[in-house]
Amino acid sequence: MRIARAMFAACVTLVTAESVAAQAQADAPTRPPQVVARAEARFHEGERLFDAKQYPEACAAFDESERLDPQLGTLLNLAFCQETAGKTASAWREYSAGSVWGEQRGQHDRAAWALSRAFDVGKRLPLVLLVLAPEASGADGTSIRIDDDVVPVSDWFSPLPLDPGQHTLLVSAPGHRSQQIALLVAEGPSTQNVSVPTLEPLPSSPALATAEAPQPGPSRGDGQRVVGWVGLGLGVAALGLGTYYGIMTLSKKSDASGHCAGPECDATGVADQDEAHRDATVSTLAFGVGLASLGVGAWLTLTAASPPPPSSPPPPPVRAAIQPLLGPRLAGVGMVGSW
Repeated sequence: MRIARAMFAACVTLVTAESVAAQAQADAPTRPPQVVARAEARFHEGERLFDAKQYPEACAAFDESERLDPQLGTLLNLAFCQETAGKTASAWREYSAGSVWGEQRGQHDRAAWALSRAFDVGKRLPLVLLVLAPEASGADGTSIRIDDDVVPVSDWFSPLPLDPGQHTLLVSAPGHRSQQIALLVAEGPSTQNVSVPTLEPLPSSPALATAEAPQPGPSRGDGQRVVGWVGLGLGVAALGLGTYYGIMTLSKKSDASGHCAGPECDATGVADQDEAHRDATVSTLAFGVGLASLGVGAWLTLTAASPPPPSSPPPPPVRAAIQPLLGPRLAGVGMVGSW
């Protein structure tokens, strides 16, 4: 069986629904024996290369093995390899997907380890925030690609985690000249603003016709106030989760006491104590997130600026997004944005 190389304590992180869904379906089909054998061979090759500190080659071998025959152990080894090689964004995504996949399969130890690694790597993620024209919406067919991946319109105004190093951003739209720019993403926790160029229409394009002037968007103060109220709502929800799991902790400890004599417990008692410990961890984290969200939400609401006078130029658009917050028996949401 393919296993991850180390164990760590459970934490909380973010994970995208697309990654979770893909991994949940990945192992459904039955694969031909020769494909499985190739996957096994590439997995063991990845182990050998990793031990030899040939990390790029090792990660490529784990990645091929995962694509040929998706397995949770392979995914976690790939994530650990990428983390070691400095590809923090890739490792974060795969740890996050692995934590949910492990919970869905009842492999709680692996899920807790992956969740812990995702939380730790998440604190070191470099983020890129695209700076677009106020009227940008993708309605005109504009496409933004980073390397070989299309950036969905829903992610245009959210911080994007990218691996440190060189990247290429390509902007294109029907009837316009495409533009390409180079990105250099630094290591470590940071948020880098990247201006997305405005495309010029081709000479023969009907887009040369005079377009309507864009209407001013909402004021900075209005947007900040909305984000503040969202933060307050998230804080209340997180405190509710913390309270619930705190009650569950006390219940599990009570159940365990009937199966323990002093420090000695039978199998049921040990299982109940483990459940109580995990519930206590989730409760503590939820209370921390709740208090932080309430504080930020209150500050944003109270410090929101008044609307600008009609003669003032429109301020930069508010950019905010809600992302899911998933973990062992924990569901919630997180908020990111700028204004």
